[in-house]
Amino acid sequence: MQPIESRAQETARWLRQLASHVDYTHFRKAWLHPITKQAEQGYLAAVYERVARRANSEGEYFLAYDAAEQGLRCATESGFPTSVLTALKATALARSGATMKALELIDQHIATLGPQPPDSSIGSAKARILRDIAFRCTDPAKCRALFLEAADWAATARTRALCEGADWTYPANQEALFRFLAGDHAPAHAGAAALIHHFSTAPDSASMWSQTSLAEMHLILGNLDAAGNHYRAAAQQGTSFPGDVAANRAVASILLTHLARSRQVNPALIEEWFPKPVLTVFAGHLPDRADRPSPRLPEAICRPGGTIGHSIAARLSLIQPHEAICATAPGGDTLFSEAVLAAGVHLTIVEPFQRTRITEVAHTYGLDWPARLHRIYEAAMRTEAITCAEDADEESQCEYANSVLLGTAMLRAQRINARLHALVLWDESSPSKRGGTGQFVSLCRQAGVTVEILNPHHLAD
Repeated sequence: MQPIESRAQETARWLRQLASHVDYTHFRKAWLHPITKQAEQGYLAAVYERVARRANSEGEYFLAYDAAEQGLRCATESGFPTSVLTALKATALARSGATMKALELIDQHIATLGPQPPDSSIGSAKARILRDIAFRCTDPAKCRALFLEAADWAATARTRALCEGADWTYPANQEALFRFLAGDHAPAHAGAAALIHHFSTAPDSASMWSQTSLAEMHLILGNLDAAGNHYRAAAQQGTSFPGDVAANRAVASILLTHLARSRQVNPALIEEWFPKPVLTVFAGHLPDRADRPSPRLPEAICRPGGTIGHSIAARLSLIQPHEAICATAPGGDTLFSEAVLAAGVHLTIVEPFQRTRITEVAHTYGLDWPARLHRIYEAAMRTEAITCAEDADEESQCEYANSVLLGTAMLRAQRINARLHALVLWDESSPSKRGGTGQFVSLCRQAGVTVEILNPHHLAD
């Protein structure tokens, strides 16, 4: 067990790292206002609200849920408004598949308001959740009723947004969409035309959300070419918000299906408008130890700027991944991570083992491996720590690590509607070895994941 002082120092270290991301100039302006304990908790609630919003946009729904939950705790202590945090928490639930839980959460919040009407964020969230329930409904009459109820909530949210001085275009967009899906085409067309006219002079008409709204309104009116142009613009701007893009793609697909009932629609349009991003998952060998009888991954070709690094970088330039996932170890993992970061691609690190064990392995290989590992940790966009049982035998642990790595990649690809591509540094020997790179290849193939193999023997020729 660590001494209390040691734990306190460790906590202080990561708190200071967190604080280093605070913008000094903006924080100084806030500091001029009276600071109380209540205000500090309110500030934390606002920070969590911002994190939850960004996490939902990036497709990190579990993080968004946790951030919103923590934000609500701070909001309760400070009197900070809870409606946006509640809506963000409900969005995280709905996007991760827990639609009825999301509805229960929104309804509980509305019940606490009494006669006071909910604000626009809650009204829009309720409308979205009813839409999601309608998407899954098989009874046409019930489906129509749900869409109409969703449209009514959106109309209420639009009215509230106008009173609040908030963005009214989003709930107005919702109302037009849901009336269209309910079969009430006349009011849907009128709402769509009004929004298109509004955006023709709006200062933010080029934003991702404005372009998405324009695309959806043109789809309601049956203008497929115009819709496609706006969807392409929205998808291009949304590369940093894959969760939002995936949600917008799902709505576009539903709208195309609805249109196809009354006219001929090319089903391939959705792939043209929203090309799937590529998520690359990597696995590979550790460097050869000095006593290895036959070379597999010699240290000499693992140096920065060496053969392996160049080969991985070349493949990444062709694959053009939007995101990449790998574990943390000397050798292939480190070289892949360095190439990914050099290409400006978002990197997720999966930790199936304790961080102390990972750093110990790097130190056993010596040279610059610990320093390179540290730089990767500093630059990675996110870290997923999923620790296995330390008392299991090594083969079982490595087998677990393979499953966790691939499972994490598959779940992430599903959340952002990406095409998963596996890149493996493997000498193509021992394909059935438990916990080996060959086993990872087998897992990928069993799951239907495309696998590309880089054989170090061929690369070293």
